[in-house]
Order: sequence, then C-alpha cells, then structure tokens
Amino acid sequence: MLDASGATIPVVDDERLDRLIREGQASAGMIAKLLACRAAGRGQVDEIRIVDGRRRGALDDDMQTAATRVTACGRRRSRR
Repeated sequence: MLDASGATIPVVDDERLDRLIREGQASAGMIAKLLACRAAGRGQVDEIRIVDGRRRGALDDDMQTAATRVTACGRRRSRR
C-alpha cells in the first residue's frame, strides 16, 4: 500500500484503513484487499502483509523488503 507520495506505508491499523479509503488513497482492488484484511483481523489473524506479488521472490523477501503490515483491524483485545 502506497501513500500519496508513492512511499510504502509500513503499518496500517483500523483507523488508518478507514482514512485511506475515505480520502481516496485506496481504490478498487486495494479497497477490497483492505476490507478483507479487516475481516481477517476481526477473526483470529493478528497481522496480514500486503506484498507486490508481481515481483519475483516477493514472498521470500517479504521480511527484508517493502510491504504493508495490516494489524489486527477491528479486533477487540481482552485486558487480562
């Protein structure tokens, strides 16, 4: 996920996800991906990574390269 200047957004939480959609920074297919991330976050998924799959080896290099982490969107965490 890129910001308005074309730089990778390193982390997206629920608030930023809403802002990206509302302000038009995310469009079409990216909106669908972000909403799918939110749905997964409301389940048992703690973190999702959005990686440019067009680049060969992107999944293998994910930890060292630019990727956007979507973190536990929408999940209510228990306070134990």
